[in-house]
Amino acid sequence: GGGCTETVLFSDGFDSSYGNWNDGGSDCARTSSYFKSGTRSIRLRDNTNSSTLTSDPLNLTGFSEVTITFDYLARLMENGEDFWLQANVGNGYQTLVTWVAGQDFTNSNTNWTAESVTITGTFSSSTRFRFRCDASANSDYIYLDNVVVEGCQPNNSRDTEPVLTSAGSVKWQEFGEAEAEVYYRIFPNPARSEFTVNIDAEGYQARLTSMEGKLIMDRQLQEGSNRISVAELPRGMYLLIIEGAEGFRKVEKVVLNR
Repeated sequence: GGGCTETVLFSDGFDSSYGNWNDGGSDCARTSSYFKSGTRSIRLRDNTNSSTLTSDPLNLTGFSEVTITFDYLARLMENGEDFWLQANVGNGYQTLVTWVAGQDFTNSNTNWTAESVTITGTFSSSTRFRFRCDASANSDYIYLDNVVVEGCQPNNSRDTEPVLTSAGSVKWQEFGEAEAEVYYRIFPNPARSEFTVNIDAEGYQARLTSMEGKLIMDRQLQEGSNRISVAELPRGMYLLIIEGAEGFRKVEKVVLNR
């Protein structure tokens, strides 16, 4: 047993609003100057109390893992300047990950980076996540786009050996009711030119869409291994939607990182 079932809690592209996020003040803004997709992104700058983008409070008491994926672009950040992903489960903000200029990223006007962070632990009924810029001036910028938050709830999924791929270990996941369980796995993820969907049932459909919901691919899945080519797509984050009988539906994030 063990494992968990992933659920997309929310996805925000910031084109029309902040969605499930809140600006910290003057050093955080929705902007049309740079964006990965759509028409807008979030711009963080400087290192003040307002250099933050903070989520709404989330009730995550039933989750064992949370995965946050996003695209980011850095401009005019000096080496050593950085930005953070933080979490507050009720005892103040703790820094989870730090990205440092000159070490983890370089400045660019066009090259967005797809990032994915998985957090495990004990979450509260009012968990908040926060992006914070730690630069030195208003002219140091981090842009964020296509932020997806997924939660993983514990279950009694199949006890099976992991499949080793170039992306590491990928274990079976399950969805559906107990009397009609369906097991599947997606690997490698992040992917380069293709990825594989393994599923142990027939009659399921896979749709690949952009983060904004634009349909890119629609195909019937065969029981067993299904190879899906993404060589013509630009790098970034996409959604893979697996659907079948009885209203079964699962949404997975797929990262293309060439």
